[in-house]
Amino acid sequence: MESVDLVSEIRNILAGLIKSEYSVELKPQSIDVERPGNESWGDYASNVSITVSKEVKQSPIDIAKKLGYGVSNLAPTLKIGDTEYQMFEKVDFATPGFINFTISKETLLQQAIQQQDFSINNFPKQATGLFRGQKVLFEYTDPNLFKVFHIGHLMPNVIGESFSRLMEFNGAEVKRANYQGDVGMHVAKSIWGMFKKFEKENILLTDLESRPLHDKVKFLGEAYALGATAFEEDEQAQKEIKLLNTQAYIAAQEFLVKQENWKPTADYKSLLTEEPLYSQEKVNEIYAKGREWSLEDFEILYDKLGTKFDFYLFESKVGEYGLNLVREYLKKGVFEENDGAVIFRGEKYGLHTRVFINSRGLPLYEAKDLSLAFMKNELYPYDRSYIITANEINEYFKVVLKAMGEINPDLASKTIHIGHGMMKFKQGKMSSRTGNVVTGVTLLEDAKSAVLERMKISDSNLSDDEKERVAEQVGIGAVKYSILKHGISKDIIYDKDQAVSIIGDTGPYLQYTHARANSVLEKAGNWEPEGGFEGFFEELAHRLQESSPAEPAGLAEKETALLKQLAHFVETTQKAAEELAPSAVCSYLFELAQRFNAFYNDITILNEKDKVYRTLRLYMTKQVRETLRVGLWLLGIQSPDKL
Repeated sequence: MESVDLVSEIRNILAGLIKSEYSVELKPQSIDVERPGNESWGDYASNVSITVSKEVKQSPIDIAKKLGYGVSNLAPTLKIGDTEYQMFEKVDFATPGFINFTISKETLLQQAIQQQDFSINNFPKQATGLFRGQKVLFEYTDPNLFKVFHIGHLMPNVIGESFSRLMEFNGAEVKRANYQGDVGMHVAKSIWGMFKKFEKENILLTDLESRPLHDKVKFLGEAYALGATAFEEDEQAQKEIKLLNTQAYIAAQEFLVKQENWKPTADYKSLLTEEPLYSQEKVNEIYAKGREWSLEDFEILYDKLGTKFDFYLFESKVGEYGLNLVREYLKKGVFEENDGAVIFRGEKYGLHTRVFINSRGLPLYEAKDLSLAFMKNELYPYDRSYIITANEINEYFKVVLKAMGEINPDLASKTIHIGHGMMKFKQGKMSSRTGNVVTGVTLLEDAKSAVLERMKISDSNLSDDEKERVAEQVGIGAVKYSILKHGISKDIIYDKDQAVSIIGDTGPYLQYTHARANSVLEKAGNWEPEGGFEGFFEELAHRLQESSPAEPAGLAEKETALLKQLAHFVETTQKAAEELAPSAVCSYLFELAQRFNAFYNDITILNEKDKVYRTLRLYMTKQVRETLRVGLWLLGIQSPDKL
């Protein structure tokens, strides 16, 4: 059956009428068509009359009236089988210049037929949106080695993965990149802390190697907290850590030479102007082990979160590239020297000045993020590249992107930074400087435990292993949904009890609704029509047309409401991708779940005696299950078949 995109159809009809009636040419995709806030106003609405009024100097309401009558006179149709049916039940207008469209029952059936093969894998092939065929790179998560993976890394992972899936679903070729911090002051602080803990606890690196990964990672986190505190409070410790920072760069470089046959472009050894406290050999040994433990721990979490990266990029490599790039463009006047450092004078562009290479000759975050864009583009020549971080560094990225624009304007124009809000708790903003850190694992495990506690008081017939698996899926879903249901730029206050509830606007409520729909279908057994759904819907459409007061046939209010919500899914995902707004998918799925549960509670499904209506209701139940499954996948959330 020929696919009908209702939003595109409405845009095309309006563009044609506007051209014929007012001699104004508008591109169909520029015409705004949205769902009204109040469903009594119709299923779709357009305010294009206001745009046209500016061109022809006429009243928007008069234009809306004329266009509304024009659509009614055209009486556009669609086919179900060999029969044509009216596309719209009603077209009217409202102040100040809206044209409202109410779609017909037959259109709803046609939309239902279109979605019968709806799946995660099938839809991208059919996608017609803005991003079809585009090459898009997302960089997100970006944890620091030698430190715990905290919620400041979990949030961009959840957001970036959902962005990636929305783009993929809408036809883009997507690659995922993770930029991990394997050099920098955080590494020096952790290595310093490890040396001190080895001395205090009278243990060797070999003793630590024999412990479970969890204990090794915990040791790294404690060492970092010790070093970070000492750096702030002890002048001698600060001096030692700064020296170790140069040694860590040397260790990372030598690691790359050994492991990847790296050809260094920076001479970090020349920056060691004093005798170090610890031998380079020892620093290299600790660095290699800490790097290995961190990366192994991160991979376990990435797998749990459902993220698979295409590119892993590391500060050690990017730093050398950045050092040379900044020095090259220092000669060309983009950067300037200041007290032994190299800076970008942001004030010239209404921004602020930042240091790209410090006075010790080491590249800072600025030089690394600048060069990272060039390296990513070499790996994967993209149409767009998105960087997802917390919004507290929005101003920082404005400077980096401005410097990039002075070097390569085209690359800068394709590079977009998106800052997200912070996750907060009752005690306020999380700090990663001390040991009092809420880790990503802690947050997820805490949610899983809360789900298991609720399972104890439910009548779940799952085995113990199934409970563990489902509790993890629901716990992770609860955390992810809590992050994504808000606008990305907003701070969120995480409430565990509310997040794991199966009542209200939560991930578990959507997962529960998916499991409920699945249960109905399992009980139904073999219910699909032998001749396929197209023939079935053709028969149903005829039946609705032939209805009479003596023999009424039609759709109940809750059936119509559910069909309408199902019909809006594709346009919702297109808009969510265009606006990078997973919250739009969350809102849609919550409304879908509410409508299905109202339908489930009020409408007979399995015990319906009329075979046609029983089949229709089971079909709708199947579509709800599949739409929830796809929608939750777009959010990076799994859909258990049983809860």
